Amino acid sequence: MNQELLEHILEVSRQLAETRTLIPLLERIMVEALHLVGAERGYIVLMQIDGTLDFRVARHYNGTPVLDADDQVSRSVLIQTIEKRQPLLLRDAMNEAYFNQQNSVTFLKLRSVMCVPLITRGKAIGAIYVENRAVRGRFREEDLPPLVIFSNQAAVTIENVTLNEDLEARIAERTRELEDERALLTQRVAERTLALSAANAELVHAAHLKDEFLATVSHELRTPLTAILNLTEALQLKIYGELSPKQEKALQSIHKSGYHLLALINDVLDLAKIEAGALELAINLVFVKTTCQASLELVQEHATKKRIQLLFEYDDTVTTMMTDERRLKQILVNLLDNAIKFTPEDGQVGLKIVGEAAADRVCFIVWDNGIGISPEEQRLIFQPFVQLDSSLTRKNSGTGLGLAIIKRIVDTQGGEISLESKLDQGSRFMVGLPWHKTLSLPL
Repeated sequence: MNQELLEHILEVSRQLAETRTLIPLLERIMVEALHLVGAERGYIVLMQIDGTLDFRVARHYNGTPVLDADDQVSRSVLIQTIEKRQPLLLRDAMNEAYFNQQNSVTFLKLRSVMCVPLITRGKAIGAIYVENRAVRGRFREEDLPPLVIFSNQAAVTIENVTLNEDLEARIAERTRELEDERALLTQRVAERTLALSAANAELVHAAHLKDEFLATVSHELRTPLTAILNLTEALQLKIYGELSPKQEKALQSIHKSGYHLLALINDVLDLAKIEAGALELAINLVFVKTTCQASLELVQEHATKKRIQLLFEYDDTVTTMMTDERRLKQILVNLLDNAIKFTPEDGQVGLKIVGEAAADRVCFIVWDNGIGISPEEQRLIFQPFVQLDSSLTRKNSGTGLGLAIIKRIVDTQGGEISLESKLDQGSRFMVGLPWHKTLSLPL
């Protein structure tokens, strides 16, 4: 085989490698094989997974299709070539023992047959079969090597294209599956979104009904309770006549319990407003020292009864701030009252004011040297309806809403609240509120 023929085979093989689909590739290989050896017609077959032969393309020398590709003339030759993985050259096919009994051989007047396996990675994946009739004459021995070299190059290209098409088919199938899954997921998300929207609407409606219920109940409770308190005050003032010591003591108990009940009702109503986003804050210029002193005065009686000393430490740099005075007083009174509640008799409770100019905030610190709060209870203390399990608290019942309300009021104003406490050493509640910032309120 000369150098020029070899270079031609390599160039054709390079061009074949650029083909990306199988059938056009096989047709090109068939045409090149026929021209390479001067064959009249031929077939290309590929082995299937189950071992059967798949006649893929069949062509005449002039490129026209062969209609009788799947005939019995070439099957025995193909099977023998593929199984042995060896090329086969029959120079006089009509005189071969396994051909001469076939009527089609005589009919076609086969003169010569050449068949080479398509081998890649040591495995035969098919074969190239070419034949000549008497018109074209017999193949020569030197015709076989070029076809063998060409088939080896073609086999690699065929396998690459087959693998690529198989991969593309799998990708396409997986893409269809993913599209189906996405469509199903989209449908489920839409259905779930619709269900969640309906559920959310129900929750909003339920929350609205709850807020209305709490507001109505609070109003209905406060109206008769206010009348009871007014009457007890009138009786204590002896407007309706003199009272015996026992009657005065009973009225004091009624009056005290009535105000305690009113405070509980106000707590529930405040929490309902906060959760509904309806908390109204009146932000104004507040004289801080005056508000703090007023808060201390409101808890002084409670502290005096327990012989608890109230201490006040004030930062002179803090004169005024922008905040809701009533809510600030509510925060301080609640924290101070809790501190007194959790401090045994003859203890100390203090209020300290610190101005933090760099952070533009005022820090209110309420401390005590009472029983302290355990780490487990500290994690829950700002949750609604949480009360500490203490003998001191059992003497003073409540809703457990005070600290939860304070935290929400502080959060609403853009502030923060924190706690430091150790058992048997006391507690420090720190509330930081904006100093000069004017909030866009009410909310």
